[in-house]
Amino acid sequence: MTGAPQSIRHHMCPVCRGSVVRQSRRTGLIENFILRILIMRPYVCLDCYKRFYGYSGEALKERCRTIVRTTVRSFAGRWRNIVATPQQ
Repeated sequence: MTGAPQSIRHHMCPVCRGSVVRQSRRTGLIENFILRILIMRPYVCLDCYKRFYGYSGEALKERCRTIVRTTVRSFAGRWRNIVATPQQ
């Protein structure tokens, strides 16, 4: 979507199936803590103005990168110990 504001995301509204939605502000305990842990954000449809929740793409990508980095480092450390151990 060229020329669109940065806050407009590529999600689909579950109510009207509109494709022009933007992130909404988090409010309350559930949105500020529980949904943050689940990597979900509130969104609002700009066609019907209904709020809904969806996964945050950038946060999900970053969480996956962190998991992959940690796994690779752990595997590399274990492999280094296996290779460095002298065989009897």
